[in-house]
Amino acid sequence: MFTRTVRIILGIIQFGAFAWAITEGQTILSLLFLGTAIFNFISFLRSGTVPLALLYIKKNNPLKAKSIIRQTFDVKYLSSKNKSYYNFALGYISLFEKKQKDSLSFFKNSLENNGLNRKDWFICVLNILDLSKKLNLKTEFNAYKDLIDRKDYFPEDLKSEYNRITK
Repeated sequence: MFTRTVRIILGIIQFGAFAWAITEGQTILSLLFLGTAIFNFISFLRSGTVPLALLYIKKNNPLKAKSIIRQTFDVKYLSSKNKSYYNFALGYISLFEKKQKDSLSFFKNSLENNGLNRKDWFICVLNILDLSKKLNLKTEFNAYKDLIDRKDYFPEDLKSEYNRITK
């Protein structure tokens, strides 16, 4: 959970340590440093800054989350889980910015990648329901309501929110 700048600095340090270990003839140590540098690079491509942005959303700081999520290198390299959470985070950021149609689109995209855990899936669908209701999209509202009603599990702490939205 590092920003792009921190990851670049770590990468430079790791490659510097790799070069030092090579010049000192420390083969195993050099392989260790090279391995950590490669791991750092691959993890940056696969998760980007999504986990850090989600942390700021949970801390109710969407402006910081927006600046962090913009540092994600390229969305196409993210894992399906992180693509889901990337859109999930952008959905909340758009809600904060009062961009309801954009937020609805991001939450829908979040569901398409099948990467959300069970509770976040319900939260995402509840946001879609709420936005569909506010935007007067009755067909969409009913489709997502039916989707939730067909589930045999529903988190207890979200039932009151569901009842508020579906009144």
